[in-house]
Amino acid sequence: WKIGYGAVATMGVNYSSAQFRLITQYPIRAVCFDNEPEAQKRGNQLCDDLSIFPGETINVRLESGKDWGEASKKEVGKLRERFLGFI
Repeated sequence: WKIGYGAVATMGVNYSSAQFRLITQYPIRAVCFDNEPEAQKRGNQLCDDLSIFPGETINVRLESGKDWGEASKKEVGKLRERFLGFI
């Protein structure tokens, strides 16, 4: 919700096969799970699984908070511009 238009969420570190198939359709995929070790492990696994599909998959680790809700507006703006093309 903080990211806004153009972003999607798995609503946790678990995701369905239908969600996975939908994610593969995006040409640029930025995976950003919470900074806890288990969440990062799941994010890395999702990136590995997505890497075989056409496009680019990037694992993003937030610097200013443990999750998007805590991330600074400045960091959110930079990531929106980088991956979505606008702030």
